[in-house]
Amino acid sequence: MSTKPVIGLLLAAGLSSRYRAVSGRHKLLEAVPDGLPGAGTPLALCAARSLLAGTDAVLAIVRPEDEPLAGLLAAAGCEVLDFASPGLGASLAFGVRARPEAGGWLVLPADLPFVRPSTVQAVRAALAVSPCAAPAYRNQRGHPVGFGARHYAALAALDGDRGARDLLETQGWQRIGVDDPGCVADIDVPADLEACLRPR
Repeated sequence: MSTKPVIGLLLAAGLSSRYRAVSGRHKLLEAVPDGLPGAGTPLALCAARSLLAGTDAVLAIVRPEDEPLAGLLAAAGCEVLDFASPGLGASLAFGVRARPEAGGWLVLPADLPFVRPSTVQAVRAALAVSPCAAPAYRNQRGHPVGFGARHYAALAALDGDRGARDLLETQGWQRIGVDDPGCVADIDVPADLEACLRPR
């Protein structure tokens, strides 16, 4: 088994245009109620904590002007890297190139606040025997998606807004069945967050 570190990549450089258009607010700073008095936990921080729980280190890819988000994630223990492009593929490639020595990378968009730490840990464990792995909830592929070191060149070459879907489709991936609806619950508009918070 490789002793090289497994790095979490928290993709938080998007513009969140749809969310802002509806609410006028910064999606990744929206409060997720935590059952305690106060304002709750910022959405991106929820995602970061789960990723931190299952990796050796987390790189948070954040827009240069987004200082409040950068400060929040740095205080949580992430290494924050400024990146101006909102493209998913470009952000992923930037993060991978920042840690070429890694034994693997776990990729999590910051707008999935309900991913359980146990799901992150399961994906990390799968990388010990598979070059690509991802959780699946009710036959839907979720996040984080894990990539082994052999995929460095392909990941580092990504650009634009398309992520690593093509790589997964051509190389295949280990499916990890999980009872975690949070791994497929990305927040695009306020109604998505409200739906996730409704009692089931």
